Amino acid sequence: MAVYIKRKMSIKQKEVQKSLDELPVKDQLSQAIQLEDRVRFHTESYAGNNGVDNFYLHDYFNWIGTLIPEDKLRLYKSMFRFPSESCTLSDKVFDIYEKIFDGQDASFNYDFNSKETKQNALSFLEEIEFRYNWRKDSMRKFRTGHNSLVVIDLPQEQKNDQPNPYYFFLDIRSVIHVQTSKNCIDWLVFRINDETIAVLDDTSYRLFQVDDAQITKLLFEKEHGLGYTPCCWLVDDLIDERTPIIRRSPITAYLTQYDKYLLFTVSKQVFDLYGPYPIIWVFSEDCEYMQESTRGDEYTRIECRGGYLVNESGVSLLDGSKLKECPECARRRITGAGGILEVEPPSGMNEKTNLREPVGIVEIGTGQLNYNVEEVERRKTEILKGLTGNDIDFITEAVNKTQMVGSFESRKSILLKIKIGFEKVENFVTKTMLRLRFNEKLNVSISYGSEFYLYDADTILKNYTDRRASKLDVATLDYLHDQYTSTRFKNNNYALKRSLIVNNLDPLRHVTLEEAIKLQGLDVISLEDLQVKANLSSLIARFEREQISIVEYGEDLTFEAKIKDIKKTIKTYLHEKSNQDPSSDSEAGANSTQV
Repeated sequence: MAVYIKRKMSIKQKEVQKSLDELPVKDQLSQAIQLEDRVRFHTESYAGNNGVDNFYLHDYFNWIGTLIPEDKLRLYKSMFRFPSESCTLSDKVFDIYEKIFDGQDASFNYDFNSKETKQNALSFLEEIEFRYNWRKDSMRKFRTGHNSLVVIDLPQEQKNDQPNPYYFFLDIRSVIHVQTSKNCIDWLVFRINDETIAVLDDTSYRLFQVDDAQITKLLFEKEHGLGYTPCCWLVDDLIDERTPIIRRSPITAYLTQYDKYLLFTVSKQVFDLYGPYPIIWVFSEDCEYMQESTRGDEYTRIECRGGYLVNESGVSLLDGSKLKECPECARRRITGAGGILEVEPPSGMNEKTNLREPVGIVEIGTGQLNYNVEEVERRKTEILKGLTGNDIDFITEAVNKTQMVGSFESRKSILLKIKIGFEKVENFVTKTMLRLRFNEKLNVSISYGSEFYLYDADTILKNYTDRRASKLDVATLDYLHDQYTSTRFKNNNYALKRSLIVNNLDPLRHVTLEEAIKLQGLDVISLEDLQVKANLSSLIARFEREQISIVEYGEDLTFEAKIKDIKKTIKTYLHEKSNQDPSSDSEAGANSTQV
């Protein structure tokens, strides 16, 4: 964590007023809001189109309007709905980012002057469900409001023996002024409502009444005794050191790709309408559109001539700087889904070369259909790879263990970058809350670890099954199967240990029993290995009846020595059985297959 510079007194009221008058960071705040709105456009799942408070929606449609004709833009807007497909894509991205909270080697240490205070602190954090709420709140804000600040506050009135500090996320839109140094906040002014502002510095909390941006009264003041401002940035990654207020979201560098992905996705949906609503072609005919009106002695007539409107004198009507289109012809000219395309009918003028049926359907080629599907998927994959690492689902060719491990490591490296920032913020928030509550110095050390469950169990199992069918090398299959086991039993340590032991006792771990029987018939494997494979569950059951659970057995041994001992014992069971009359007894049990 950074070192916080102590002040001798609160920031003076005249400095606060000066910040209201001059708004020295107004441009940075405006840019930060615009960037966050653009990120939010692709990450926040709005309930509907009505009331969407996002300037980028208009900017986005203006950009689309520079790429496609006006009638196609109308179709595009009609098809566009919130939550957009880019928000659905972001769901996958941020679900992966949330894996930072499930580190296998995470640690949380709180050092106080006394054990009693430490226990009280742990009880307080548990009572307010800090870990659960922090995970939920911080990741949601990281997704849709990455430029927010985290403020640790106290109630104005203390109702219990000890203060009840709490944190909240301050939207960048509410910030009036923020003074930063070395990525830390020296003092902060933000808007509570139209008549009240709050000021935080390294000495106190204060509330001021304002009227037309002029401070009129001090409403509240309370010293916190921390020696630093109880506020920090949610994200410490800057766009540029010259603009320390503007923060970088993990998807900032991919916003252009997001825009284009959404363009192609919605365009594909428009294109999909051609199936149920094909374009119909018909022979063209004279338009009979006409509007007549009489006002007193004045007679006016508007009619269609060549697709555009003229008055009774034959003078063209204008729509701004363009000729005004006939509404009937314009409706028929739409060449989108369900539109009507007019073709010249057979006549003496064209020597009746257009002899055909009077009506027909414009067919869409399979090449166009396939292109749209493939292009949307290509862009989606490109974004996912860049933001979350080389997903194992993207690996289609045969790979070795090093390459497979590399795909896991590429995702891990991205999560490590994100978790470092979250660790810093949670350290700061937790330390500040506990200092405010117990009024004593303490050390907080929070680590999310470095080993994460990078994929869900079903994804790894499917990948393992596919790779096994592809006859991948044993080392790669071992790695995938171990990853699957660790993920499947991540919340059951006993089951995890047991499963890993069973995996190591199986001499033919990646071979089915049917395949093993064939291999033994070809003298590729020994009969003993086949017998262990076929009867493993029964052999383990006997071992545990006569000895102890395989998990608890040999706790003082290394894992390798433990497996070696258990293997040696269960093989003696096979030798005993081979020396018995087959009809005498069966240690294998009813649930195993005997060989």
